[in-house]
Amino acid sequence: MKKIYTMVSLLALLLLAATPASAQSVPDREMRSAWVATVWRLDWPQTVISSTGNTSQIEKQKQQMITLLDSLEINNFNAVNFQVRSRCDAMYRSSFEPWSSDLVDTRGKDPGWDPLEFVVQECHKRGLECHAWLNPYRFESVKGQWTGLPGDYRDTNPDWVMDVTNSSGTTASILNPGLPEVTQRICDIIDEIVTNYDIDGVLFDDYFYLSGTNTSHDGNLYDAYKNAGGNLSIGDWRRDNVNRMIASVYSTIKEAKPWVRFGVSPAGIACTDANVARKYGIPRCPTGSDWQYNDIYSDPIAWVSQQSLDYISPQIYWTIGNSTHYDLATEWWSMVANKWNRHLYVSHSISSLTAQSKSPAESTVEAQTMAARPDYASGPGATTFQEYVDQIYLNREFNLDNAPGSIFYSCKYIYRTAPLFGHYLLNKAFTTRCLLPAMPWMGAPTPSPVENLTLAGSRLSWTPKEGMRYTVYAFPANLPDNEKLRKPEYLLGVSYSTEYTLDSKYLSGYTFGVCAYDRYGNESSIAIPGAALGKIDAPVLMTPTAEAVVEAPFSFAWQPVANAAEYIVEVSETADFNRTIDQRSTSETSLSSTAMTLLPLEKTLYWRVRACAAGYSEGVSSTGAFKVVQMRIAAPTHSTTTTSLTPVFEYTIDNREVTLQIAADSEFTDIVYTSVHTGSHKVADYALSGLAHYYARALYKRGDDELVTPAIEFYTPVVQPVVPAIAFPVAGGDFHADQHITLEGIAGPSILRVEVSADKSFPARQIYQNAKVGLSDMTDPKSGAEIRISGKSLVDGSTYWCRARATFRAYDEHGDISAVNTEYSAPVPFIYRASTSGVENITVENTWIKADGNSIVATADITDAEVSAISGIVVARAAQAAAGTVLVRGLEPGVYIVAANGHEPIKLTIR
Repeated sequence: MKKIYTMVSLLALLLLAATPASAQSVPDREMRSAWVATVWRLDWPQTVISSTGNTSQIEKQKQQMITLLDSLEINNFNAVNFQVRSRCDAMYRSSFEPWSSDLVDTRGKDPGWDPLEFVVQECHKRGLECHAWLNPYRFESVKGQWTGLPGDYRDTNPDWVMDVTNSSGTTASILNPGLPEVTQRICDIIDEIVTNYDIDGVLFDDYFYLSGTNTSHDGNLYDAYKNAGGNLSIGDWRRDNVNRMIASVYSTIKEAKPWVRFGVSPAGIACTDANVARKYGIPRCPTGSDWQYNDIYSDPIAWVSQQSLDYISPQIYWTIGNSTHYDLATEWWSMVANKWNRHLYVSHSISSLTAQSKSPAESTVEAQTMAARPDYASGPGATTFQEYVDQIYLNREFNLDNAPGSIFYSCKYIYRTAPLFGHYLLNKAFTTRCLLPAMPWMGAPTPSPVENLTLAGSRLSWTPKEGMRYTVYAFPANLPDNEKLRKPEYLLGVSYSTEYTLDSKYLSGYTFGVCAYDRYGNESSIAIPGAALGKIDAPVLMTPTAEAVVEAPFSFAWQPVANAAEYIVEVSETADFNRTIDQRSTSETSLSSTAMTLLPLEKTLYWRVRACAAGYSEGVSSTGAFKVVQMRIAAPTHSTTTTSLTPVFEYTIDNREVTLQIAADSEFTDIVYTSVHTGSHKVADYALSGLAHYYARALYKRGDDELVTPAIEFYTPVVQPVVPAIAFPVAGGDFHADQHITLEGIAGPSILRVEVSADKSFPARQIYQNAKVGLSDMTDPKSGAEIRISGKSLVDGSTYWCRARATFRAYDEHGDISAVNTEYSAPVPFIYRASTSGVENITVENTWIKADGNSIVATADITDAEVSAISGIVVARAAQAAAGTVLVRGLEPGVYIVAANGHEPIKLTIR
């Protein structure tokens, strides 16, 4: 049995090695990292040091770390997030806090070595970035656990410590976020780490205020804030304390070493409250619940919108298709990060995913492997390895700035608990090495190429350049020069020194290239060993022309350059390119502006093109200036409340025909209003509800292109509830089988409900009721023939009664939106007739209009068209409509009147 196990284990590795890479290409840049948790020795170390300088114990800890880092390097990771401060302690030599009890047997004991220094060195040996992970506020997991030990803030700064008891009765302690002195201590600690260690980044996780915090914990500080003139609510004040700490840390890092990345990893769902989303001008998160905003007072959108970090790493610890959808959350976060020109690197849990699933085996061999090695088939918590690969694919798909990324919690599941997981990622997702995304907002200049590059045997070496790392590429010997690009498939690795030893398999059949690679993530041109750098011509810019005003979308274009392998297009807010907005590479001599999602409108921007080729210094074009305009909705203003239920829509380009769509959802699956028009347009009466949240966009054509404006969202005002009245049938009149109950127009209801009964008192269970009356046409979608009372049709010649009521949205005493029902209208008697009314449904038998399903379509060019419900309520207008134009979609069944200039009104029935 032992032999079988070993053979099948080997089979699993061979199978993994033979598995073809996914059809999805590897991105040029991507963060691939893992959390290395030291708190409670979750990942590392597995042993502690009992006496200072104990050589064997130190060596054991070092070997554990080497095994961990080797696993990440082998599996094509490119970064590590090493926890250096978990509970106001240190995994490094600190001037402020004691050595961690997770490193030594007693808190404060000197271990005799410096783990952070070692980890930085070992990471850089492997070309891995080392990011220091800290918990800013957490002090004690259980109150009093550091009593009598070094670093007890209760002794040195008792007013800094805040004890909070959670719902299970456990009392934990944090440093009080409301104290400026605490923020300063955190910044001092960060400054010491960044200054003393050659780290590449700093990362905070999701510990801020403790759950259960109330005014007994910080009411005195809040009162002092209010007495000093502060006007924030206590919740906003707490969030502001955290926000200011995050901003202070970012400033501290950038002042010391501006290339060091700063990221924060909050809970995975934020901003599900529409009011919070409105504050930031973004749609609310479409899945899950934002508990962190009012529980631990974490507001991640504030940090991103204030650009107080370089990347956000939300802990999206759910599966694809879970009730809290991984895919929906990730797409939303990508939009948020891109809006403010920051990166999204998703944190995945490979130990705590909430849904469990099994993937079918891909082959008979794989099925045998899975049976012998379940850890190949599934990750911790019985979640399949493929789930994580699919999540990586979604990160790449939803990414808007060529900067996807993943950080896995935690590292032990990669190198120890389920070691085949790393191999699975290697063969399915991380099939090549990859560099971390650059930070264009830092405005760092492009590095100059390396010099004196030589190859001696298996050793590449070059002259050092200040502040640089280096990337090393291997190109197949038969690869044409114009295909020798800085691409992941050719990347061997990253060197933090001025030499690189080649693996023996590359010593024949390859040529090599080395780039200077600055700490911001920018690369120089490729230098070739033994070859002097040639000079490539500068591209000549073509469009946009100098000082041009261009309408998006448009194309950047330039003249081709001899020998150029690729071009890099850069756009900046400043002519010296120290505030770069975006940059994109292409092998073509043009680039669509759609590749750049952050170009600001109606502002002077600057662009240039760099021509690149292996063995050449870059040719840099002159600088061009341009402004971008875009067809978009100018009014109502995005994320504002309109003053009426019939807002006027205006456009930045007012001489173009548009199809305005207003919807109740951001995906525009529930369109409540459509209008075709040119110029400004007033929304028809009764189309919108009061105190509602809507989305709007305009469809238009430019040349042969069919385009759509960016969607806006807006809110309608609260309206006074009004009892509806029956417009049809009239009292004592006939009501035919094909006719519909219609109400008098009222403004702003969210629901209209009609009832029919044979008894004027409307006894329960003896009535017809429908709460889906059309809000725009005030018409019951069911005809008389479709009405049922206690399952029975209306009887010909019998008298019935109908009535209606409306539901409006209103604010309750707590300021929350609630539903308010009106009284019922006065009952109206009618006589039911089983015959039809004689109104025909005209579909094709006229020259200028027709009904098509639930739409009304112009069949000739018309002007000043208007569509009204039989009650007289206008449901759509069009100043001009060409033949084939849909005047209105999604009509409820009922009778409509269509009028247009030069034509007699026509009555249409939508069934």
